[in-house]
Amino acid sequence: MIKVSDAMVKKVLTIDSDESIEEAIKIMGKKHVGSLIVTKKGKPVALFTERDLLTRVLGKGVSTKEKVGKYSSSPLTVISPEMDLKDAARAMAQLKIRRLPVLKNGKLVGVITSADIVKAIAEAPLSI
Repeated sequence: MIKVSDAMVKKVLTIDSDESIEEAIKIMGKKHVGSLIVTKKGKPVALFTERDLLTRVLGKGVSTKEKVGKYSSSPLTVISPEMDLKDAARAMAQLKIRRLPVLKNGKLVGVITSADIVKAIAEAPLSI
């Protein structure tokens, strides 16, 4: 069994919900990532993705000076690092999402993407 903790990215990029969309764009561009975990008082509350930028901001003529939290995807679905990778993949498929923040004891410890799952499965030893 492969656990989420075996495949997740531990260095998670976050942005406070009161920061501007412009700041989110700068971070995403500089770090070459497609999403940021949006936090409020240090707690993860939403996800800001490239799709949010295209459909909720640019596609509707919203100023990038607006607060990122207002245009982020929520409610946030989170998982445990101990969860089986197959269950995480199943949850992503059912919810039609590609990223899941990973929390342990209420603390953000990672994020897992559909690409992380594919990579972990591809690198797993074959069982015959």
